[in-house]
Amino acid sequence: MTLTLNANMVDNDWLPPFSLAEYERRFRVVRRGMEEQGLDALVIYGAHSFAGRDLGQINAVYLSNYAAFIHTYVVVPLHDEPTVFIPIAPHLPNAKDLSCLTDIRSVGTRCELGVTDRLKELGLERGRIGVVGPLNASWWNMSLPTEATAHFAEALPEAELRVVSELYEQWRLIKSDEEIDHQRRAASINDAAQEAVVQATRPGVRHHDLSEIGYAAAQKLRGNTAYIHMSSTSMAHPTMTYPDPYPTHKEVGPDEVVLSEHSVGFGGYYGKLMTTWFTGEPTKEYRALFDVASEVYRTALAELKPGMTSADADRLMDPVAKAGWTVPFPLVSGWSAYNSPPMVGWPSSGDDPAANRPGASATFEPGMAVRISVNPHTQDGRALWVASACVFTETGLESLHAYDPAALRVVPADA
Repeated sequence: MTLTLNANMVDNDWLPPFSLAEYERRFRVVRRGMEEQGLDALVIYGAHSFAGRDLGQINAVYLSNYAAFIHTYVVVPLHDEPTVFIPIAPHLPNAKDLSCLTDIRSVGTRCELGVTDRLKELGLERGRIGVVGPLNASWWNMSLPTEATAHFAEALPEAELRVVSELYEQWRLIKSDEEIDHQRRAASINDAAQEAVVQATRPGVRHHDLSEIGYAAAQKLRGNTAYIHMSSTSMAHPTMTYPDPYPTHKEVGPDEVVLSEHSVGFGGYYGKLMTTWFTGEPTKEYRALFDVASEVYRTALAELKPGMTSADADRLMDPVAKAGWTVPFPLVSGWSAYNSPPMVGWPSSGDDPAANRPGASATFEPGMAVRISVNPHTQDGRALWVASACVFTETGLESLHAYDPAALRVVPADA
């Protein structure tokens, strides 16, 4: 199986390179999966990013270490050299510096035209082609634009195209040591940025200004911030259960609960802190929510181990069920670059969204990168969360963060 890698990748803060051995490992894993599925090639489509400095396109980046402006295609033959297609020709020199691959082509914005030419070069007019979409299939079930789908059907009428995004997700589910090292670095940068935001919190500061403090702290440490969702609401009369994706110029007030979902990455792998803190002592209702959330979070870190299953995660959510609360997200969800399998750990009772659960069962394995999240909601509109990015080791579950989201943080209301 042919693979020529770029031994001269240039260091950068957008897509810092892994070792060549890491890319060789990825291609071995993916091509083994292709062989098992009888696929002659993959066509991986990259588009999408979150706000901030997130490049998105995680499925394309995994094998190419590159995300083009607008969109990217990566063609991965089972036996021949992979090819990257990007839309803007003047970007080629930069792409050749950053990508781990050596065959990089620009054919204009209609990249799908180059893809079909490449498949024909490979003699795959009647081939079995696996299509991989831009995102985690377990959450966002999308593959190709309509125009590209129509073009492939017309240009390759005898080829068999099959969407295999979920398989691709499974092939890269267990993380290597290098991937986990990137995620550890991301988590440490996330910690520093989160602490800067908390330290800057006081009544009168704007939500937007707090998020900008987080962005600045992360960037100084080479971190790429996917997003900082940030807002606050009155503890006595709450009006929100989820922080604003686009922070506004609303100000933090006294006696409020502050919520943030903060994700900083390094090399396309992200930390994740979902945190709650208060301006003034929490009310009894919020203190009860925080205490239960913290208890479940700490118990999960102490008890979950490889070999356990979704039933064990469900059991740990009993305190939330007994309190009569619900959760919109499970206790354990895959996390390294956006949500992925497993998605398990739901209260055994209450009005939880059982019909929408992605991934009903799982067995935990070493190398699974996950988010441990406790996000209880009351019937009267109160909610908070305690969460961090974690990894299953050979013997247990470890948070990648030094920042402890289960520690109560109170900013004086008159600060």
